[in-house]
Amino acid sequence: MMTHDPHAHVGKWTEYMHSRRGDFDFRSRTRYGAVAAALIDMGLKDGDLIVDVGAGTCQFDHHMRTVEGWSGRYLGIDAVLDGTDLNEWNPKWFADFFVCIEVVEHLLPYASERLIRTLPYWAQKGVVMTTPNAAAVDVLACDPTHISVAPASLFEQHDYATWAREFFGTPADTLIATSRGRHVMAAKAGSQG
Repeated sequence: MMTHDPHAHVGKWTEYMHSRRGDFDFRSRTRYGAVAAALIDMGLKDGDLIVDVGAGTCQFDHHMRTVEGWSGRYLGIDAVLDGTDLNEWNPKWFADFFVCIEVVEHLLPYASERLIRTLPYWAQKGVVMTTPNAAAVDVLACDPTHISVAPASLFEQHDYATWAREFFGTPADTLIATSRGRHVMAAKAGSQG
């Protein structure tokens, strides 16, 4: 496990949050709306638990409650909130859903792949992730804090469905990836046998 000054880690991401160009309305119309639609499609209900990995200031929770009218349980995980280093974080509990919105590109490659691979196991119903689409944009050039690329093929090798949307002015610039939770997949497999 990496050792580091936790205050420097929190400070880096707090500074990043203050430097972002988009606002809540833009994120709500684009990525938050797309993630909410995917969650609803996978069976999101009031009372479900959503764990937001890389939650920042928890604006997705605000979107879900004020725009979507959802009333469930929400847990945000982020350095800005509690000092969590997502390069080292692993789930420790099951949740109905995990979301990871524009986060994996900020993590070291091994950490990105680990989240993509393991979150479906911990999800009762599903996982939704978004990231810049490497087939349409230069992911590393989009933002100075982008340090890894998660192409559609990486998600697909871990049984995610993927599709692209335009959120930032370039056709298909954002990749959306969804995975049914392992519990859902196990139940389906059991009912077929």
